[in-house]
Amino acid sequence: MCIAMYIRLSLGYPNVFRDCDAMPIVLKRKVMRIGNSLRVAIPKEIVELLQLKQGDSIEFAATNGDIVIRKSKK
Repeated sequence: MCIAMYIRLSLGYPNVFRDCDAMPIVLKRKVMRIGNSLRVAIPKEIVELLQLKQGDSIEFAATNGDIVIRKSKK
């Protein structure tokens, strides 16, 4: 399974990558403090996969110790 397919499946998107043969990887980022808020940078691979742009809305869901981040539907 390639990283794009792994990320899409993890985020609840349909499997559109059928010819991938790379192993999935875990993308890690550090939590940073900026002012009074905690921030996490979105990895470039996810930005490209979801075609995120500045100003786009995203949704956060927390279940069973996991955080799911998905692009908001318009």
